[in-house]
Amino acid sequence: SPVDQGQELAADAPKEGSRRRRPRWPCCMAVVSLLVALGEIALGMVLGPPRIVTDFTSFTKADTDSTALREAFTDAYKERIQEDARRLNDDAWDRQYIYFDLALYYTVEEGETGDLLAPAALRQIGSMEAGLKALPGWSAFCEAPGQAREMCRHGLSMANLLFPTQHLVPFDIRPVNLTFDANGREAVPLDIALRFAERLDILKVMLPTTYASGSSSTTRLRSLFRFTMYCCKWTEPQAAQNRQRGALNARWKQLVQSELLPYLSLQPVVAGARVNFDGPGFQASEIMSLLFADLYLAASSMAFVYVYLLLYMRSWLLTTLTLFIIMGSIPFAFTLYSALAGPDLHMAQFLSLFLVVGLGADIVFVYIDTWRQSAGYFEEDDSQRLLWTIKRGGKTSFATTATTAASFLANLASALKPLREFGLFMGLCILSVWLLLSVILVPCLPLGGGGGSLCCCCRRQRPADAEATP
Repeated sequence: SPVDQGQELAADAPKEGSRRRRPRWPCCMAVVSLLVALGEIALGMVLGPPRIVTDFTSFTKADTDSTALREAFTDAYKERIQEDARRLNDDAWDRQYIYFDLALYYTVEEGETGDLLAPAALRQIGSMEAGLKALPGWSAFCEAPGQAREMCRHGLSMANLLFPTQHLVPFDIRPVNLTFDANGREAVPLDIALRFAERLDILKVMLPTTYASGSSSTTRLRSLFRFTMYCCKWTEPQAAQNRQRGALNARWKQLVQSELLPYLSLQPVVAGARVNFDGPGFQASEIMSLLFADLYLAASSMAFVYVYLLLYMRSWLLTTLTLFIIMGSIPFAFTLYSALAGPDLHMAQFLSLFLVVGLGADIVFVYIDTWRQSAGYFEEDDSQRLLWTIKRGGKTSFATTATTAASFLANLASALKPLREFGLFMGLCILSVWLLLSVILVPCLPLGGGGGSLCCCCRRQRPADAEATP
């Protein structure tokens, strides 16, 4: 009841003439705590920087026999493909290569009319692919030393077969040979182009399985380009091989993000067909772009919380510090999480950005209300007010924080690995934001008062306080 609560508060208030041990340098404690937290974050980021997992199949991993068997089969299959792809010829038996494939899919949507084998449609497709191959990064990647260039210079495309460049003998109209590059002025008969594709055994690569042999129309088509990059030799140390693979993967990722993805995103429809694309690095790059786009939503959420806290706390300094601490609790928790579960972060764990802002604001409200309430018992004695605020506000806020963290940490009992990792990360985030707010923000609460110095270490004590200090 209110009466019992008042009696409890009165019991906690100091008796007249009693003296308590008071913290003389609360802001210095806040600065030291802040420096320790920043040091922990910096050390953790250096030793184990975060790796964002963009493979959604990771959400299906579980502690079951079927999952273990599936992962073993998948790893063995990937290793088998790499074994088959490591040698290009007998003269270079010790040379290893890495493949980067880019597939373009052209699809006429249901309910719409279109024939992708028509010369006009293939001419537009060829022009779009020519613009792709003319990109500076594409040319540099394709012409790199050790590259098998035919599959990236021209690739496998129906436009190449229908519009080949014809090489003529002087004073003769008959072509000596053809270059399938989609740069020809006139189209060859479609039947001849299809026979070329059958003879080269690439028809099944470009046309769907539902394509009827001999048909002269289709609503689905595919083009394929491959970059075969020289990596390293078997005789080189494993560390050197891994470095060179990493460098090639980084170059491909840069090409995808800077040129391929922006160019293909500007070509949603060609010849009346929707253009889809796939290849290593595309899914991760698109997911990361969507993730950064969602950060704008997080920024708007933080702006709203900042304005609300500013109106409630009536202090620019404390409000800015509060938001800084709340956001800093996420990398602080990540360093602990990385030491326990590794540096991999799934997409679901980025929900912590929204959740921690709300939970951190709740903790701040408890401390602010307790701090203001302490003024009725200790008047202007900031040291005693801080002790009382930490004791009562810390106990109240930790009770709600602990129960919320425990509800997330209970997911550690789940058989699903992503759910366990999400629960652990969120539990650490919630505990971290309470800890950092308690040791950094609370000692700075006197700074929110009117006319106070910007540093408690420099504040001049009143004569009464100096006499009461042991």
